[in-house]
Amino acid sequence: MHTPRRQFLIGSTAALAATALPGRLNAAALTADTGTHDAASAFIAAHAGVFDAARRHAFLLPEGFAVVHDVPFPLDHDAYGDHLAFHRESWERLEFMPQQLQTLTVNADNAVVSCYFLERGKPRDAGFRLRAGFATATCVSVAGEWHALSVHFSPLRSQILDASP
Repeated sequence: MHTPRRQFLIGSTAALAATALPGRLNAAALTADTGTHDAASAFIAAHAGVFDAARRHAFLLPEGFAVVHDVPFPLDHDAYGDHLAFHRESWERLEFMPQQLQTLTVNADNAVVSCYFLERGKPRDAGFRLRAGFATATCVSVAGEWHALSVHFSPLRSQILDASP
């Protein structure tokens, strides 16, 4: 039986294998760790803490795509930038707090980072918002820097609805 976290990791690894790895993916070569990988550090630097649209956008490769919890279709790099700009203008404050970070290391240049997250903030002209979710980033090392080929943010069923008026 696969947990939801395992299903996201399998899906992300499949996407990585289909797009970033030449040849076949050797499942025996996959190793999991608790976020000590440089890809995890890059993910944290791009997302954790107070929202920074430019920092998040720079983490996604130009040929990459994003699936976010508040848009019902994948976004290419430019559309993701527009989406992040919308959020920058719509929130007085927005924070992303990753929890239980894990990395699935494919090889020296490819990894999948996953975490649960809590996103909290204050929209302009509205009350406080709180959302729990799960995120994955399919990461590749380009010229020694880690970036995402894809990012995926999904809400969890335990999402808090109508937290404020």
